[in-house]
Amino acid sequence: PILVYAPAFESGKYSPASIIKDEPISINGYTPENASKIYVGNISIRQAIEKSLNIPAVKVFNNVGINYSISIAKKFGIQFSDKDNNLALALGGFSTGTTLKQLSDAYMCFANNGNYCQSKFIDSIYEGKNMIYARFNILHSCVSEETSYLINNCLIGCAKSGTAKRLSGLPYSVASKTGTVGNGSGNTDAYNVCYTTKNTLCTWIGAKDNNSPMLNISGANYPTAINKNIFQNLYNNMPPCDFNKPSHVIEEYIDTDLLEKGIINITDKIGPKEIFIDKFLPHKTIENIDVTLSVDNLENCKPIIKFDAKRTNMYQICRLFDGNLQILQEYQFQNKQIIYEDITTEKNKIYEYYIVAKNQNTTVESNHIKLISN
Repeated sequence: PILVYAPAFESGKYSPASIIKDEPISINGYTPENASKIYVGNISIRQAIEKSLNIPAVKVFNNVGINYSISIAKKFGIQFSDKDNNLALALGGFSTGTTLKQLSDAYMCFANNGNYCQSKFIDSIYEGKNMIYARFNILHSCVSEETSYLINNCLIGCAKSGTAKRLSGLPYSVASKTGTVGNGSGNTDAYNVCYTTKNTLCTWIGAKDNNSPMLNISGANYPTAINKNIFQNLYNNMPPCDFNKPSHVIEEYIDTDLLEKGIINITDKIGPKEIFIDKFLPHKTIENIDVTLSVDNLENCKPIIKFDAKRTNMYQICRLFDGNLQILQEYQFQNKQIIYEDITTEKNKIYEYYIVAKNQNTTVESNHIKLISN
């Protein structure tokens, strides 16, 4: 989230909805793998974060640019050496590593609307009743509050149904990310970082050395369980409030037809939703309206109007009689054939029917049908 996805969202090149192909790759001789050695094909960035997949992270890191991503991560307090200039950084491949405190401070930035403040162990010092020292907090912006909210929202999903789902039972919003380091014999490091609007926790469990790996320990189990227990005690009486969505983060429907092709378009069609920063909205699918009316006028029966409706449009059944226009019925959010019986007709009178269909972009009329009622 800090080195890959926050820079990706901040650049506007990606959103949580963006599709990345999860597949075996080799970039200039670098051949990362998913921990499970399983590859799922097209997947959204949101899902990749929740599942902690390696390949999408490396691809996004490569596309956004190493130098740009490092410049963003440095604002979070993450330190780099001159040797840290390769794609392995996306998966934590630093030459010297990062301390637990640096990691905690960095994630605390997301909880603080994108503003970084280095944590301190001393808040104030008193001599008797006189305060002789008080901590002075210096804030600086790492990423926009919109980018921060997108990360928070994805990591809340990670805590609900992703690798940190052991936190899912907590009755308030928690954002979380797990991490695991291992070798061929087992895992050597397991992490969970999680945060609310009030507190940030980071727990690490490590092996004695690389030659004594831990069995059955990963970031998803023991570190996550420890953090959950701490939160349960910490908020026993006063739960934290939810993360506030900035006004420039908006929720839009996704065009599912194009999504199957790996293309992200927004639409008026009801379906899956995703959040976007408004200035980086993807293209919008303009739905064409095509409506054809048919009317059954059977003997000894009232006229029956039929047409096919789409969810994206609003429809009005219109009737002209004796020079007067009447709207018989309106339909919205329907995706089916509409069948309407006009029980108000009088025998041997001339009626004219048509459909008016509307969406946000246009208004059209169907064909008109005249008949003599039975």
